[in-house]
Parts: sequence; C-alpha cells; structure tokens
Amino acid sequence: MSYSVSLVGTTHYQPSIRMLRRGNSVRICRKIGNPHDKDAIVAVSSGGKRIGYIARDSWIQRLAYEEAKSCSAFLTDTPNVGDGLLAVVLSVRISPEPMEIVHYLNLK
Repeated sequence: MSYSVSLVGTTHYQPSIRMLRRGNSVRICRKIGNPHDKDAIVAVSSGGKRIGYIARDSWIQRLAYEEAKSCSAFLTDTPNVGDGLLAVVLSVRISPEPMEIVHYLNLK
C-alpha cells in the first residue's frame, strides 16, 4: 500500500525540484545535527539534493522515531502553487528497516 505525502519547505529548493521527473526515486532520511529541528526528516533526490521536508506533524515522524521504520518514495507530482513555485507530492511505502540517517552538513 502506498500513501500520498506532500513535502514542506519546498520554496527553498526550487532549482532541485525543477530537475525532478515523475517517477524519480526520493530518499526519506532522518536528518541529525539540524540546529532548527532535531527531529527533521528530509527528502533527498536521487542526485543527493534536498527537495523538502516531511511535516513535523506527519505520521512519518512517528514511523521513524517511535516505530524505527522507514519508507521508500517516488515523485508523483510537482504542481504549480503560484508565483512559479512548485510543490512536491510523493508516493510513500512503509518499509520495516530503520530509516537512513544523514548529517545536516553532508547535504547539498
């Protein structure tokens, strides 16, 4: 079963988002060392670039931090939300393995 999830914070990553194509795989990772949010979960393109974050109140937060599970994801849409900005919508599937961890300073 897969779930549709929209990312937040995408206004900061528009150049990376514009390079994405429908069906591209996206890594969902716990992001340690983030001075703004110690529990951040970042979405990273297959090219290693940040494209946004999972919302703090998302069920994916519970999945990662309480159940020690991860998810696989791929891009389903990048709708225009006005002023030339693109949103990001992913199709997400739950995986039993622990979520990948990336360090804040190691992301582009």
